[in-house]
Amino acid sequence: MANSNEFESRIVDIGTIVSGSKKNEVFWKFKNLTKEGIAKNDDGTFAIVPACGCTADIEVQSGGIKALYNDGGKNKGDILKRLRVFTKDTNGDIPLKKKNNRGVKTYNFNHPHVVLSFAANVQ
Repeated sequence: MANSNEFESRIVDIGTIVSGSKKNEVFWKFKNLTKEGIAKNDDGTFAIVPACGCTADIEVQSGGIKALYNDGGKNKGDILKRLRVFTKDTNGDIPLKKKNNRGVKTYNFNHPHVVLSFAANVQ
């Protein structure tokens, strides 16, 4: 894990949303991190991995990270969703990805990263 000062808050509360609603905006503001500090995949995209497909359209902006949450209509009450932001390895000794036991390249959770979350109440 990276240090805990990269973002103003690792958990953002987006308040009450309507069940089944789309494009609920979430924003994590940078504190001691810039977009240049986020690791990139071989194809040049930022190495940011949501825990599920409902958090989409993740965009790294100059002031932070914006994502859109699409509620599938199955949730009611309080929810908590997560995503991982892989930061650059300043030592350069921990690979961003590694092969799993089936030979498929997957993200290496030993690589420096930050887990961001957002909370909402679904009505």
